[in-house]
Amino acid sequence: MLDNDVLIELRRNKPDAWNWLYSLPSPPTISVFSALELLISCQDGKERRETLKFLAYFSVVYPTSAALQNALDLS
Repeated sequence: MLDNDVLIELRRNKPDAWNWLYSLPSPPTISVFSALELLISCQDGKERRETLKFLAYFSVVYPTSAALQNALDLS
């Protein structure tokens, strides 16, 4: 699962980030929270469409209620 920092580097079109991503055997997953963070930061409709196109490359993971509760209990 990719961290937000990596997604941001990819969105900024950093060559090293893209080279690393393309070296992976399959596309990594991302958290729904990471996807939402990128979408919330969009400034206009064009940027939102570009971000949605970018996010389509990844499988989005949705945590279960139990997983979220467990995270709260551990923090």
